[in-house]
Amino acid sequence: LEWKKKYNGAMTNIFKLKILAAAITSASCTISLVWFLLDPKVLSSPQALIFILINIIMLICAGIAGYIGGKLVFKD
Repeated sequence: LEWKKKYNGAMTNIFKLKILAAAITSASCTISLVWFLLDPKVLSSPQALIFILINIIMLICAGIAGYIGGKLVFKD
């Protein structure tokens, strides 16, 4: 893998944060998708706020992972 060559395989905090952000993005995406498939009217239910918050968390974590990825790729 390219990052292992560029960073000598060092698992630094930046990589850990990117992996964590990607994991949270994947988990919240899965939760949101399954929830919507089981209850398509979730946005008009009392749990709509929780559903929206899960999606906002997913968006924020995807943004963080993308930002860190860009910093890692375009560092030099």
